[in-house]
Amino acid sequence: MNKEIKLDIVLVVALIAISVALLGFLIPHQINVPGYIKSKYLSPAFIPQLFSICLGGIALILLAQTVARLKKTPAKRALQSDEKLTHVSTAKKGQILAFLLWGSCCLFVLSLEFFGMLIPSILFLGALMFYFGQKRWFLIIIIMILVPLFLYLFLHGIANVQFPTGILFG
Repeated sequence: MNKEIKLDIVLVVALIAISVALLGFLIPHQINVPGYIKSKYLSPAFIPQLFSICLGGIALILLAQTVARLKKTPAKRALQSDEKLTHVSTAKKGQILAFLLWGSCCLFVLSLEFFGMLIPSILFLGALMFYFGQKRWFLIIIIMILVPLFLYLFLHGIANVQFPTGILFG
């Protein structure tokens, strides 16, 4: 059995165990539901229960994918061993991409303190669109300005959500 498949099986078992522990033990014993709440959707335990069910569902999807990979024919496994070298270089690129995205998200969050919500959102959205392959500058500029501006005006003006103003503009 492949090392990846073994790790997937271990992950499935761990996720199902966490899901069962949350649903069976932690949520009923740690979250008090007042008697006056009649709807289960308004209960304080609803979101944690929903999260636990989704976690178990994801584990079952991963189990189904793992079983499907186990049923592959040996000829396909031999072809995969030839492609393993290209997979390693692709994995390195994926790790670098994940690190760059994480770093840019951290930079975005840190810039909120200095510039407020609107300016970093505009710049971050434009940079992401350009990075992921959008080459039409007119479209980038329209979307990077209008979407954050519309969301900011709607959430701040109509929904009355308070956003950080920033040190420079506050």
